[in-house]
Amino acid sequence: MPRLPLQQTTGKKISSQDAPQNQWVMITEEKIFDNYGNDMDNISMHKLRHPKTDKATFYLISNGGQQISEIMKFESSCGSWLIGDSVQKDGSILMTTPVDPLFLVLPYLINAAKSGKYMTVDQIVHDEEFPDVSNLLACLDFDSLDYVADMKGAGDFKAYRYNSEKTLSWLRLKTDNVLEALRSSGVDMNESGAQSALFIRSKKTSSGDENGYLKYACGLVSDYIPLELVTSLKDYLGITEAVEDRSPVEPPNKKVKLSENQGTVTPTEDYSRFFGQDSKKQTSAAGGRQTAAQKKLSKVDVRGMKSISSFFSSKS
Repeated sequence: MPRLPLQQTTGKKISSQDAPQNQWVMITEEKIFDNYGNDMDNISMHKLRHPKTDKATFYLISNGGQQISEIMKFESSCGSWLIGDSVQKDGSILMTTPVDPLFLVLPYLINAAKSGKYMTVDQIVHDEEFPDVSNLLACLDFDSLDYVADMKGAGDFKAYRYNSEKTLSWLRLKTDNVLEALRSSGVDMNESGAQSALFIRSKKTSSGDENGYLKYACGLVSDYIPLELVTSLKDYLGITEAVEDRSPVEPPNKKVKLSENQGTVTPTEDYSRFFGQDSKKQTSAAGGRQTAAQKKLSKVDVRGMKSISSFFSSKS
């Protein structure tokens, strides 16, 4: 796997002298390098705003700007990598996932729609906090904006304004595509969640739950849209959160009743009778058997003798 030089948010490369502090292990698709081989000048890493969390996220732009992929980091606190003759202390691993750039543009369209005006793409996709967002336009097919926005103009001058109905229809298409991918991959949807076909043990669990597929697919798509769109998408797809009716595992506790006179809580059964019976049994058992010392003590004449407690009483 070719080594990818780290790019700063401005697209500037970090020199190789900074290694190994600025190197990671990354798993990515081979097609990222298909058109350029080991030429890394056409592959860059940029920090952009995540469409759902609104936080900074690294993305990999490759194939001359034709593909953008989200970079996800999986950390391991007790691991390291052996790279050549050196040890990479950071045992984390990076993975790339292709993303439709329209998901990244969508929050900017929604925000620009607050003005109620039609705006050009350059005016819409502008972010002072994340200046690298300008690189996103190279990955965007401008014709795809018609899926989520209304357009005015012709030729080289076109202006756009966000359309919620178009967006929900486009998200429904994305959800259907994910749903079909789940079916084709043999993922079984049951009450306990997604389950790989490799771990299905009976034919009963292999029957796909259509509602489960739809909910799971919607959840995956919802990871790339603003929070205000998630609820709208669920309503558009007719997804409802069913309330589970679970029977109690343990039997209900015995009821307590209030005393008619004082209004205090009293138990319905008298458990103290057991303690009385036990104490009587212990007393009778103790009186029936005596040790040799106790027998000798009982024969001692104690008349005229003071008890021990009398020595500790106060003098009158």
